[in-house]
Amino acid sequence: RLKSIDLAHLPQLVTLLLNQNRLEHCSLRHLPSLSALNLNLNRLESLHLEDLPSLKTLEIKRNRLKKLDLYGLPSLERLEVEYNPLT
Repeated sequence: RLKSIDLAHLPQLVTLLLNQNRLEHCSLRHLPSLSALNLNLNRLESLHLEDLPSLKTLEIKRNRLKKLDLYGLPSLERLEVEYNPLT
């Protein structure tokens, strides 16, 4: 299971499925074609999303997120965040 990942230089990436790993921190930037992201069932305590203009679906259920910043996701249509200790 993944604990960390670097996705730099993948401008054509459209769908990213990283569910059911052991990710604690995730930072995704400059992925202009990414439209679907699944990070369900990880151990995420922090999530930084930046410059993802095509992201329509974000699934981050069952993590450890206390806060979530959705600024910079202008195309977001579907958000699933259940079972996070968001304040």
